[in-house]
Amino acid sequence: MDLIKLLVEGRIGDFKQKFAKKFTPEQIADIVDVSQSLGGRNKYLAWIGNVLEPDNDFQINLDRAKNLLRIFNDQSKNFKVRDIFQYNSLDDLAKTITELENRVRRQVKSVEGADIVYEDNKYIVVAPLDYKSSCYYGAGSKWCVASHTTTSHWDTYNRDNKLFYFIDKTKPSSDVFYKVALLQNYNGNKSFWDATDKSFSSGWIIDTEEFKRIYNQHILPYFNEKYPEEIEISKDAERLKVKREQERVNAERNRRAVAMADAEGRREYDEWDPENVSGMDEGALANALLEMLDDEGVINILTPDDRERLEEAKAQLETLQERIENGEGDLESEIEVLEDEIGELEELFDVYDLVPLDWTHYGMPVFTSYKEDIGEWAVATYDEAYSASVQAAKDLLDDVGIDGINDNFLSSYIDEDGIVSDLKYYIESDVYDNPDVYLDETEDRQLSSKQEELISDLEEKIEILKDKLSSLNSDLSDVENDESDEYEEIEEMISNTEDEIYETENEIEDIKSSPEGDWDEEKLEAVLEDKMDELKDNPRYFVENWLGQDWNEYVKDFIDLDDVAEGLVDADGLSHNLNTYDGIDRETQFNGETYYGFKVND
Repeated sequence: MDLIKLLVEGRIGDFKQKFAKKFTPEQIADIVDVSQSLGGRNKYLAWIGNVLEPDNDFQINLDRAKNLLRIFNDQSKNFKVRDIFQYNSLDDLAKTITELENRVRRQVKSVEGADIVYEDNKYIVVAPLDYKSSCYYGAGSKWCVASHTTTSHWDTYNRDNKLFYFIDKTKPSSDVFYKVALLQNYNGNKSFWDATDKSFSSGWIIDTEEFKRIYNQHILPYFNEKYPEEIEISKDAERLKVKREQERVNAERNRRAVAMADAEGRREYDEWDPENVSGMDEGALANALLEMLDDEGVINILTPDDRERLEEAKAQLETLQERIENGEGDLESEIEVLEDEIGELEELFDVYDLVPLDWTHYGMPVFTSYKEDIGEWAVATYDEAYSASVQAAKDLLDDVGIDGINDNFLSSYIDEDGIVSDLKYYIESDVYDNPDVYLDETEDRQLSSKQEELISDLEEKIEILKDKLSSLNSDLSDVENDESDEYEEIEEMISNTEDEIYETENEIEDIKSSPEGDWDEEKLEAVLEDKMDELKDNPRYFVENWLGQDWNEYVKDFIDLDDVAEGLVDADGLSHNLNTYDGIDRETQFNGETYYGFKVND
């Protein structure tokens, strides 16, 4: 027997019977359709019937009820009062929802490197001026300009545009519009991006007077005053193109010059001497990476013997050149041999040919080389690499969700006790509100006090009738002529009395077969215990069939994604999340410690 189906059909039947005089058949059908569209087991059906009126605004209010109940159903965990029957009207529920939506969920503070352009009780609009502040205000979003792995996106977008971040203080972080990025181009064009980094051109508050006021009275004046030169240049496309290319070339030239100068300074003072570095010291990481790249065949290391020979060869070349200047001839072949040898030795790598970059890969330092194109490499000790891999896994989970994760793997990270606790309220309510679905009306229900009193009276009546019957039988035995009128009269009285006793006994049985008192509490408790056991065995069934919610969405609130991320790293290894470039695990030993390297870019 499908108890869920019986329950749903029973509720619809009860609703139609109860509200038949209040609503037309068409209105009842519309209410049932709305209730069923909300999923679950028509648990809002009676409430809709209570709060709606069959007036000219019926359809408008029914649509309003549907929208309000959808919000209530989806966000029930956020409501202090979760019993829908505690809300006496649509306005009552709407007021609570409005208060919930306008509740300040976050305080946004001002940080260095950004301007607060606008703020009210709901929104704060900030203009990040540097990469650090962009990461701060963009935290929790998927914006590439707030990525903690590289500044390149930030640099690119800020060449011809400026960013403004709208942060809604009231929306939960699950709402895609809790953070919105406005990309304002110097030429006047603008585009919008939600927190998931999806572009949109309608919706949110774009077409409202509220946005027009914030944009025209605060953002545009700030933008025009802050960047007049850039706005003017943007009007000349060719001039702008030349300017941007020159800026790029200059920036790259300056970056390389600074990096090479720093490298020569480290080499001069031997700052990365293997004997004086350890752990996550920059020099230790560089030395470990040098060993790793040599093992991989990416480079060839300049050994101490090679270095000694290089200095010796340079000295010999200098001597030969002095001899030529002094008039000695026929030394060209010797010089050519030395120059070739010096060239080959200078192609070898030492640790100072590695250059640390100004960005990290999930917190791990990244190195490259300007001596030869070796790509970009992140390197770290195990603890740091593990933390980085966990962070990468968390970012992946945040991006794609848990839908793609194997159910068997995920099941060990679900807080089943939390789910059971959350659903217990619904099961208890259902069992105690609908005992007739689970218990037998005759066997599991007690008689009411009125019924017991009536049975007692009937039983007393039976005793009186039995006494009467006994007396009549005695009288009958005293009659000598069984064909006399007296005999027939007494015999008829006996028959009538027996019939009355039979009818009274049947009346008692009828009462007992339709008890109207309390249900057997012990049996209700047993039913509840069985349902809770079923819940523990298959919580997904209850979520999908009782609550009418998507399991993957519901269960997110009962999974610690940090634990899942660690589990993924433990199962798949470090490189699975960190080394998406070629997926190769690389490790090496340096000064007694193990280091891990990950190629992150060409």
